[in-house]
Amino acid sequence: MAETTVDFLMENLKQLMHHKINLNEDEKDQIESLYVEFRFLRNFLKDCDEKLYEPKQVSNLVKRIRDLANKAEDTIDLFVVNVVLNVKMGHVCDRSLNLGHVKEEIEAIKTELEICEKQSPDMEAVQEEKSSGVDVWEEEIVVGFEDEAMQLKEKLTGGQKKLDIISIVGMPGLGKTTLARKVYNDPLIVYHFYIRAWITISQKHQKHNLLLDLVHSVSPHKNSILVGMKDWELCDVLWKSLKGKRYLIVMDDIWDTRAWVDLKSLFPNDNNGSRIMFTSRFTNVVLHANPSSPPLDLRFLTEDESWDLFQQKVFQREICPPNLMCVGKKIAKNCQGLPLAIVVVGGMLAHRKEMPDWWKEVEKILDSRVLELCMETFALSYNHLPHYLKPCFLYFSAFPQDFVIYVRKLTQLWIAEGFIRQIEGRSLEDVAEEYLMDLIGRNLILVSKRRSDGGIKACSIHDLLHNFCCKRAEEEYFLQQILCQDSFSSSLTSKHSSLMRRLCFSSNIFQKTEVIPSASNIRSCLCFVSDYIPFNSLQFLNQCFKLLRVLDMSLIDFTVYPSEIEQLVLLRYLALDFMWTHLAGDVSVRCFPSSISNLWNLETFVLRTSVEYLKLPRSLWKMANLRHLSLSGRGIFVIERPYPNDHISLDNLQTLSCVDPRSCKDILARTPNLKKLDIHGAIIQCLERLMFLDISFLNHLQKLTLCSKLEGFKFINLRRIKFPPNLKQLTLKEAFIKWDEISILGKLLSNLEVLKLSSINWWESDWETNEVFPRLKVLKLEARMLRKWKVSSNHFPSLERLVFSRFDEFEIPSEIGDIPTLHIIEVRQCYPSVVESARRIKEEQTNMGNDWLQIIESKNVDRTHSSNMFRVSSMQTL
Repeated sequence: MAETTVDFLMENLKQLMHHKINLNEDEKDQIESLYVEFRFLRNFLKDCDEKLYEPKQVSNLVKRIRDLANKAEDTIDLFVVNVVLNVKMGHVCDRSLNLGHVKEEIEAIKTELEICEKQSPDMEAVQEEKSSGVDVWEEEIVVGFEDEAMQLKEKLTGGQKKLDIISIVGMPGLGKTTLARKVYNDPLIVYHFYIRAWITISQKHQKHNLLLDLVHSVSPHKNSILVGMKDWELCDVLWKSLKGKRYLIVMDDIWDTRAWVDLKSLFPNDNNGSRIMFTSRFTNVVLHANPSSPPLDLRFLTEDESWDLFQQKVFQREICPPNLMCVGKKIAKNCQGLPLAIVVVGGMLAHRKEMPDWWKEVEKILDSRVLELCMETFALSYNHLPHYLKPCFLYFSAFPQDFVIYVRKLTQLWIAEGFIRQIEGRSLEDVAEEYLMDLIGRNLILVSKRRSDGGIKACSIHDLLHNFCCKRAEEEYFLQQILCQDSFSSSLTSKHSSLMRRLCFSSNIFQKTEVIPSASNIRSCLCFVSDYIPFNSLQFLNQCFKLLRVLDMSLIDFTVYPSEIEQLVLLRYLALDFMWTHLAGDVSVRCFPSSISNLWNLETFVLRTSVEYLKLPRSLWKMANLRHLSLSGRGIFVIERPYPNDHISLDNLQTLSCVDPRSCKDILARTPNLKKLDIHGAIIQCLERLMFLDISFLNHLQKLTLCSKLEGFKFINLRRIKFPPNLKQLTLKEAFIKWDEISILGKLLSNLEVLKLSSINWWESDWETNEVFPRLKVLKLEARMLRKWKVSSNHFPSLERLVFSRFDEFEIPSEIGDIPTLHIIEVRQCYPSVVESARRIKEEQTNMGNDWLQIIESKNVDRTHSSNMFRVSSMQTL
């Protein structure tokens, strides 16, 4: 965490040196000197893992460097705020910059570093932690995973004859090792393989120790002889011991690719069905070893399996007494399907089977007690994270338990917090998504929803890992959850309150602003409470939280525009909700004040409103750092164009949502790097007035949404829209469109990969597709009036997913099943004829030997008694 804190400070200092604000010579010298000093400290932090300093001494130094970086950041940020308020708003503020106290602490730290260097031991004299390959375990209870065990046994004993790698992955505590042991000791596996060996890989393994463990398991040589052998001799013994024999080697708990790289050349491939099996927390590690074979991604236990495991752990072969049945089932359920948690709490209760009152107490404190006992397991995964991923992981503590977190919001918050490193040639958003994929690959974060193109749309975190995050975040003064007014006041007046950087609110503490203490060290406020904010209740913001970078109040209804936020000049992320706005202007149009441009540092601006039009002022064009400008709810953005002689543009803007088409001509020419654009409103009227809507110059645009709000009975003429060449996703909503207009898109947009037609009204009931969509992977259709679709498999040569939504009397053409790339047909809220035709296509393809096609059904219509009766069915895959 200290590395990330110092990195962020150094990046801010670098930007300040590049004249974001006017500095005099003394101020420049102080900032440049501070940058050099922290670069030295950053190098020490980088070397900490490579040099063996005394642990406690180094731990204290790292914390001091982190706290000093925060202190320096506070001083610099306060200085910047005062300068900006002086220049932009005419406030009289103290502009002096005094970093003397920071430099004194740096000198003291450097003195201690010299002592550390002298006391650090010789690297060659230190032996790394030894892995253990002893094939002796305490007998474990195995519940569930019967299908998974059978799948593993089939892969181990069947399939190809050449040497193959089979892998099990999953989050900590899921039972990967337990399942592997169950399979390893299965009589079929024992009989099938002539040689079996099991080694456990430590985080800091040595090749020599791994070789010793392996050779000891497969060779008749005595251990006393093996210990004296050199590496090349051990390699020779291992190779000769395995050569010509069918063997199974289990490499348990592999943390990185180094262990496999060290050993892979030592396993002979005699085409006799030999196998190597990995267990790992890291999907990317096992895919590196065998990219062609997807690993077994271990699931959570079901409620019944959880209860079964709990009973066996507590009562062994006895039956649970009736008086403990109810509370016992609640405890098992609250373990969230994680075997480690069930085993831990079961072990606690096994010796107290006759104490029902104690069981009820355990149920109340279950989360904290189980977390305490699982802490070491989770800490291993956390400590193994690279420094730049640790704050990203801890940030999940900001969200409530069981919260579905949308990736777009999460990555925008990470960027605003400064967690994402700038990599040349790549956007911050792309790097942030890569960080998230890394956390998912380490099985610390769960995928909740996927985008239509298969990417991650939303994610979540298991309750126990969430509790671990909250505990660790508070210990490191990274973030604190505020559950009520009392906890808020006490947290900001505690001994270490000046060290906390972020607050997350789960209750509305803003009603009693007179008791809110000053907290100038706080950089982020996130609110997860739906409530109402009365007039004047945010006046404390610019007094108590003047250095905020992140302010998310998107769930709170504002009755007035909170002008106080304009003095939070360091804000990078701002999310607000105006459901009953009383801004200036008439009933249908509301206007933001021009002073919003005081937020010169803002990168993400998210608004939600119920007003029809929200007018943004001309001064918006001064906000050069804007990356994402989003509006949700019923509103549409109307943005004043800059003056003709003002040659300014928003070059960093990537997202612009809900913009009025009448603003497009003037706005889009000054936002050349847009990647996502939503145009809502009178599109047809705009086309009639302009003849063409030209957005072809937006070379970076990848996603486009057109929503015409059903303008009378007029049809959109798509030929009059000049689309950008690299467009990958197009969504058409609330419009009247002719089918031949859809077909022409195949010719106009040769790079299109996703096409969504939502709430579309059609004049014709038949669609004859006569153009090829060469790269289209996803097609989503919502068309109640469509009755017949004439199509060939050649029209969609790359289609992977086809979605039908809200269809009435319609049959999916059988030709769809002949598309070789098609994997999924999804049917949502459709009538029986649609569902039956999808099932028929599945049956036809299965009979032809094509078993990869899936049919997904959701909330379809049952017309047994009434044509309007809906049957909500659980999601099923055929």
